[in-house]
Amino acid sequence: MDEGPKPRTRSGPGIDDGMLLESFLSFRVTILAKLLERRLARMLSERFGLAVAEYRVLLQVALRPGSTVRAISARTFVDKAQVSRVVAALEEQDLIKRSTRDNDRRSPEFTVTPLGRALITRIAPVRRQQEQEIGDHLGVAGAEQLATTIQSLIEILSLPTREADLEPTAMQRRRAIRTERVVRSRARAAAKAAATAAQA
Repeated sequence: MDEGPKPRTRSGPGIDDGMLLESFLSFRVTILAKLLERRLARMLSERFGLAVAEYRVLLQVALRPGSTVRAISARTFVDKAQVSRVVAALEEQDLIKRSTRDNDRRSPEFTVTPLGRALITRIAPVRRQQEQEIGDHLGVAGAEQLATTIQSLIEILSLPTREADLEPTAMQRRRAIRTERVVRSRARAAAKAAATAAQA
């Protein structure tokens, strides 16, 4: 009589827990996001010579003329330094232009150029086709339900509810890296000492 699959023996401390992580919703959503971005990147690169980050910032500027680096960063959840680099690349390609207010020259505002708007117009139908393919696979009801669920998660997760959710400062990141390196170094030393003792 078939008794069904036998329970797995524990491979080691934390191994089973690590394998469980791959079944988490957040892990699967991350994989999905990477696959969608890879698909978008291929299309943008092959047809329009544009990077995904450049396309997203260009679209943000087109939709909201007068956007600043800070505003784009906040809306897209991308580091300001990265947005600044993308903005510079778009300026070099004459896809956006900057202007500064007399009272705040440290926060230039950006608007799309005619060349940039023409590029977006060319990209739009291809993007619609990609979205249509996904919609056809999910069906109208499925696509609407998924869109609603994703938006709900974005709204929940974009609002820090506790200190652990806040973006760490550069100093906090460096401190965490140093601490983790010390922990790993001690673990390696302990493992080496245990192996030496076992051979003795």
